[in-house]
Amino acid sequence: MIKYHNAKDIDGKIVPIGDAQSGTVYYCIGCGKEMIAKKGKIKEHHFSHKQTFDCNAETYLHRYAKQYIKDLFDSQEHFYVQYDGLSECGTIDTCTYKDVSDCSCIGYIKLRFDLKEFYDTCELESEYNGYVADILLCNSSKPNREPCFIEIAVTHSCEQEKLDSGMRIIEIHIPKHTDDLSALYSIEETSKYDYWREAHVQIQIDFHNFKKHNRAKHCSNQNPVTVFFINRNGKGQVRLHEHSCMSYGVAHIEDSSLFEIHFPYNNLFSAYREGLAIASLRGKKVINCWLCKHHWYSETWLEHKCNNNKPIKSPSDAMNCPDYLHSSRKAQRLCDNIGAYQVLEPNADDDTLS
Repeated sequence: MIKYHNAKDIDGKIVPIGDAQSGTVYYCIGCGKEMIAKKGKIKEHHFSHKQTFDCNAETYLHRYAKQYIKDLFDSQEHFYVQYDGLSECGTIDTCTYKDVSDCSCIGYIKLRFDLKEFYDTCELESEYNGYVADILLCNSSKPNREPCFIEIAVTHSCEQEKLDSGMRIIEIHIPKHTDDLSALYSIEETSKYDYWREAHVQIQIDFHNFKKHNRAKHCSNQNPVTVFFINRNGKGQVRLHEHSCMSYGVAHIEDSSLFEIHFPYNNLFSAYREGLAIASLRGKKVINCWLCKHHWYSETWLEHKCNNNKPIKSPSDAMNCPDYLHSSRKAQRLCDNIGAYQVLEPNADDDTLS
């Protein structure tokens, strides 16, 4: 059985039990009958009907929620709402990255705006286009602007015909066993409504017929691009970039680079090894044990052994090896199993890589 924690005073203003005064006359929000404030020392403070009366608690919750939201709208400078939306990368139509990688060009975002920027009038039980809204938000200076409905659902959800009308509707589901509406200070769409939430005191909010798609300037997801590049000192380097998929194969990502190779994955080791091989096949002067004729081949390319019995601490040891002999065959062998990549040629002279 729900306890009534709110009632109306003689002027029709809602009064919470905490502000109620003993001896003052109050009236039920649901049925309009007289109520008294019970603020004893043992039981929870609440309002009770002065006479035994079969008041419909659902009617009470429905009317209280409507008045509560109207009072919030009328008393606040801003009335923010927030709902889940999709953010699509602005370059998705011309993106080359999505053609070669299992990427995500659409991500989930929170769309937030102030209803009072669009509406200045809040009316209860008002009609529009043949439908009666629990709460109707309109703009008095722009009567042609489509209004927004706020519908309160205690037992029965909003009629499907109304939802199918195409009008913007915020549907607020109020639990039947509580009149605590403090959560409505934040009108935020319920993203996940699971069994845990259903078993507890929760207010579920659904947004219908709102624009939930946003064309973003930048991709909102972490699509990786691993860049092998030649810096201005002629050295080969590799670096991972999380938000550079829009530049994949289109523009230099590294400011100091003279030559870049873009790989649509996150693997620094492979990008460095394969970048060296691709650069050498593009005419770059690459000196590295992986590309030496004397290098011993392993399936993983993680082991290094020189057929001339020289110790190898690092593949770059080849830079100081007098016996280094570049092998285009080794370079091609490294490239045979490479997937997608993009090369951005430099406008500079060849450089020696290590």
